Amino acid sequence: MPKGNTQPDTIVRAEFVDSSDEWKDTEYYVTTKKDTSALSCIITTRDGKVKNVEFYNLVGPKICFTGKNISKNDTAAVGYASPISYDFYSPTYKETIHEIELCLDAASKVYDLTTMDAMSGFLSTFGDIAVMTTNLLNANCKLNEHGYYWHSDIEKELAKTPLAEDLSIMLKKYNRRVKRISCWEEILTIPKEAMLDRNISKDLSIPDKVWEVSLYIKLEPLLQK
Repeated sequence: MPKGNTQPDTIVRAEFVDSSDEWKDTEYYVTTKKDTSALSCIITTRDGKVKNVEFYNLVGPKICFTGKNISKNDTAAVGYASPISYDFYSPTYKETIHEIELCLDAASKVYDLTTMDAMSGFLSTFGDIAVMTTNLLNANCKLNEHGYYWHSDIEKELAKTPLAEDLSIMLKKYNRRVKRISCWEEILTIPKEAMLDRNISKDLSIPDKVWEVSLYIKLEPLLQK
C-alpha cells in the first residue's frame, strides 16, 4: 500500500453534517497548517454503527459548511475567509490512500469500524487509478454503440489496478477487506486539462479524456466467523 507522509502539524477534522432518527453523517478531512485537503470522507452511522464511508474530492466548500454563514474567524485553516475561497490542495493517489487511513483512524476513536459495510465515491477521487483504468480500457476494450464503455468493461479493467489491494491493506486493522468494486450510475468523461489538477503521477500518460463513474466498494470481514 502506498504510504504518505504525516506532518507533525497534520490534523484530522470531524464536522457534523446531518442526521435523522436512524442515521448520522460526519465529515472527516485533513488539514496541515493552513493547507486543507480537497478529500473528504463522509462516515454514515446507523444505530451507532458505521455502515458506509463516502469519498469526495471537493473544489467547493466542505459539505459540513454548505448553506451556513461562515465567519472569517471560523476555521481559517479551511480557507473560509472574506471573500470566501476554496483553495484546497488536491492529494496524489498515495496521499489520498494515506488521508483516508488518517480519517478512519480518527473515526475509530469514536466508532467501531469493524461494522463498515461499504465505501463509495467517484473513480476520479483516486486520480492515478482513473488514468490507469482509462488507459487499460482504451487498450483492451471497444466502445459500445452509444460511444462509451460498459460498466462491466470498467469493472474488469479497474480490477487490474492496485486500488482494491491498497484499500484492503488499509482496512486490515478493522478486520475488513474489499470484496468487490462495482460501477454504477452515469458514465462521464473528464478532459485531460482538468485531470492535470489532480496531481497525477508523472510516469502516467493522461489521455485526452478520462472516464468517470461512481464506485460502490463492497466490504467483507477479513476473518470469516
